[in-house]
Amino acid sequence: PIYGFASEDPLKFKKAVGHADLFYVDDKDLEFKDVIEAPLPKTPLETAVVVHWLAIEGVQPAIPENPTVG
Repeated sequence: PIYGFASEDPLKFKKAVGHADLFYVDDKDLEFKDVIEAPLPKTPLETAVVVHWLAIEGVQPAIPENPTVG
């Protein structure tokens, strides 16, 4: 897809040579011209935006969108 990332296959991480704890995903190079000239994907049938405040002045409201504080 043009926006974001989607795949049915798991990511294949490679270990960076000379670095014990550094891994990367070997992405395919894309031509910028091909990306901007590609047809746009169909929009989803239903779109929604949901927002809420997680905390107000340091207090978390007791609403369904917020996790319970234990």
